[in-house]
Amino acid sequence: MAHVEQHPTYPLFRRKVGVVPDFTGANYIFQEVPTPAPDGVQRTFTLKHQPLPDSEMVFKDGMFMSRGDANDYTLTGNQITFAEPPPFGSVILVNYRYAGLGT
Repeated sequence: MAHVEQHPTYPLFRRKVGVVPDFTGANYIFQEVPTPAPDGVQRTFTLKHQPLPDSEMVFKDGMFMSRGDANDYTLTGNQITFAEPPPFGSVILVNYRYAGLGT
């Protein structure tokens, strides 16, 4: 069963805890292209905003990536670090929610 509680990091927001997480009041980014462009060497990419915890969905060349140290990428603040550098010309797209207070 899900319940609503105050978000631990963003006190102005509430979140639903349980079956389906919900980030009430957050802004949504759809298909952001992080910087810099993939060059086959760079592993770390930057988003414009810091995603709310567990809200990001990362896609590389259309494939959904898994977060975690033993998986495809890690997320620290607004920095995505891939386990393997994306090849030159790869397309990276990220969907996420952030606490932007209307921005």
